[in-house]
Amino acid sequence: KLLALPVAGDSYLLHSQGVKILVDGGHSSLSLSTALSSPDVAARELDIVVCTHADLDHAGGLVDLLDMVRSD
Repeated sequence: KLLALPVAGDSYLLHSQGVKILVDGGHSSLSLSTALSSPDVAARELDIVVCTHADLDHAGGLVDLLDMVRSD
């Protein structure tokens, strides 16, 4: 299952064989945090995070991801 997350920029969640992979984080940590707060997409359940490249619209939302996961 591939889900395009509702954030500015690019961010996708891939569910495959029980593994959750986040590809890119969009532009904003706040938007990514909101998108990852639903029960279907919970940030604490991510197994792998991939950043395809360091442009803001792909990597900007990942800046605070670790802090977001720790605070849950």
